[in-house]
Amino acid sequence: MDEPINVWKASKFLQSDGNDKASFAPINALRIDGADVTDEGDIAAELLAGFFPPTVQPVVEQEGTYRGQLECKLLQKFEIRAAIWRASMDKAPGPDGFSMRVWREVWRALEDEILALMQRSPDESALPTSWKKATIIPLKKAGKDDYTSVKSYRPISLLQTISKVLEAVIAERISYLVETNHLLPKALFGARKQRSSVDALVHLQERIYKAWRGGKTLSLVSFDVKGAYNNVAKEPELHRLRKRRIPEKLAKWIYSFCTARKASVLVNGKRPEEVELPHSGLPQGSPLSPILFLFFNAELLEMAIPKGDSMAFVDDSTAWVVGKDATHNTAIIQEHVLTKLKRWEESSGAVFEASKTAFVHFTRLESGQRSSQAPLTFKNEGIAPTNSVKILGVVMDSTLRLKQHLARAAKRGLAATQAVKRLGNLRPTVVRQLVNSVVLPTIDYASAVWFPGTSGKTIAMLTSTQRTAAQAIIHGFKTVSLEIAETEAAMLAVKEFITL
Repeated sequence: MDEPINVWKASKFLQSDGNDKASFAPINALRIDGADVTDEGDIAAELLAGFFPPTVQPVVEQEGTYRGQLECKLLQKFEIRAAIWRASMDKAPGPDGFSMRVWREVWRALEDEILALMQRSPDESALPTSWKKATIIPLKKAGKDDYTSVKSYRPISLLQTISKVLEAVIAERISYLVETNHLLPKALFGARKQRSSVDALVHLQERIYKAWRGGKTLSLVSFDVKGAYNNVAKEPELHRLRKRRIPEKLAKWIYSFCTARKASVLVNGKRPEEVELPHSGLPQGSPLSPILFLFFNAELLEMAIPKGDSMAFVDDSTAWVVGKDATHNTAIIQEHVLTKLKRWEESSGAVFEASKTAFVHFTRLESGQRSSQAPLTFKNEGIAPTNSVKILGVVMDSTLRLKQHLARAAKRGLAATQAVKRLGNLRPTVVRQLVNSVVLPTIDYASAVWFPGTSGKTIAMLTSTQRTAAQAIIHGFKTVSLEIAETEAAMLAVKEFITL
């Protein structure tokens, strides 16, 4: 059990309690139109249809003449080598079965041939047919009650590793052009350096506090694009890349990257024949997909919102309005934000899920005009304001006390600690490694957002998890003091590791 690979596998299994809700658990059946589908081939077909549904035909803008296109320089050998050595060696390979380890081993013998192939691909705006094939792994989404529904699964595409090398190089090229030429809005986070999820949360939190300092309420609506990457239409994507000055050769190569793709869904170890995807979007699992999606939805952040603003983290978007009257804020969101969302849908071919749209008034004054129960109407559904909303993994309540998030983090951290303890008979150094890698990140996530407002009582929830983790490392008695247990386990106190 002290072997690292066995420890991590066992830890992953125990965190799921070994039940059929684990993301990697077998798929026994799907329920389609009231009937159970149990054959692996039929399950694969239903999942594929659910992951890539028929799309709405986008109303593409007139392309016109694109000006100021940036230069596309020839790919260099050092970029390709760096991408190979930067990638994980043993991640699951694509349909060809070659892991990244293979390309490291053959690099010296084939570096010139690999370079020539990767220089030729963007130069001719084309990809080898085999690079457009994917094996799709359906993963169970966490926290779902019904895993007989296709909506309870998310697709991860296993792609040819040699293709992912080129995709990573092009993603780096595009990222460089974005930051040096200011091609994307500043409030567009994710898939960009120094724009993490925590940066996005701090950005939003500061806007809320600024509204409160002015005696106002910040009314926020969050929305989610259905299918996200899979539902990216290539025509609007091409137009938006060109409009933001991406080099023509790269834009055409990306169009080819999104065209004539094939996939098969792996169900319980069985893989049916590959089928061509009429609408493939951006493949999940490609290093290029996140930065390309930013171009797809960048216009959402450029819509003018009276007395408001917006931000996005890849496909998670939020917009808000600030004012002294929450009812008036609601009217502005209804008239300006939701109307513009509908226009963006029509021009993009994407669809927002009304069921995942959340609405909240951030205020600590419930009296007078600072709060309201007036609902929004989106896609013929009423969306009433709630007391909290989950944004980028943080449960933000309307008063920003964040107690609900801390309770959730403490509960998840304790569950992870108990999973580690159940492994048993491990050396303290191995247990400490598991605690540092599995338990503490669960507790510490987004601490820059919630720690400044914490009290002794809220910290106590996390301290309980810390005590259990320390005892798991030293195998000490439950009555041992926390300070001694932390010292023996070589662990920092809760406040210390959170503020690092």
